[in-house]
Amino acid sequence: MKTLQDYLNKGAEELGIIISPAQLENFTIYANELCKWNRKINLTSITLPEEIAVKHFIDSLALSKYVDITGELLDIGSGGGFPGIPLKIISPETRVVSVDAVEKKINFQRHVVRTLALEGFTALHSRVENLFPEYKGFFKIIVSRAFADIPEFVKHALPLLADKGVIVAMKGRDGRNESEAAADELRKMGVVVSSVHEFELPLLKDLRSLIVISRIES
Repeated sequence: MKTLQDYLNKGAEELGIIISPAQLENFTIYANELCKWNRKINLTSITLPEEIAVKHFIDSLALSKYVDITGELLDIGSGGGFPGIPLKIISPETRVVSVDAVEKKINFQRHVVRTLALEGFTALHSRVENLFPEYKGFFKIIVSRAFADIPEFVKHALPLLADKGVIVAMKGRDGRNESEAAADELRKMGVVVSSVHEFELPLLKDLRSLIVISRIES
């Protein structure tokens, strides 16, 4: 019978991402805590080992294949910690701030961070607009998996973005169409879609897209 680690190894291999044995163990602990807490509070509808490994962990880690994640990263509307915690596990040098308006989800993230002894990870129970002005222009990467449509996401992210930083919207199969439909509105904000990365999730073959947005250079 295949384990979560088997699925995670296979999925990472297909994407060309290396996960160490110690990191695999951390992902196993994370998945176990996710399932344990999910019995009491609603964190996710995804509970099968294969789906946790691919739809939560590999989906999160795919970002590291297409975007340089070193530096300061903000995860908006992070829920059960995706993609922030998986990215932190494989990239300890990345400094992550994770924000969600639902306190029980942030409490879960803090529990996982303590359990895995992850340093340089801050989980905030807050609305993203309340991060300004403390984090004005602070983040090199701002990412969200399910926060809002692209213009709404960019509107909240832009004041917090560093000069040469990027905003990354993690979307499904319609990501490219959504980004094209938002192009004029984004340009009015002073940003442009600089790249779209489309890929299939390993094993499950669901289509995903990463919409990378950056400021228009003057």
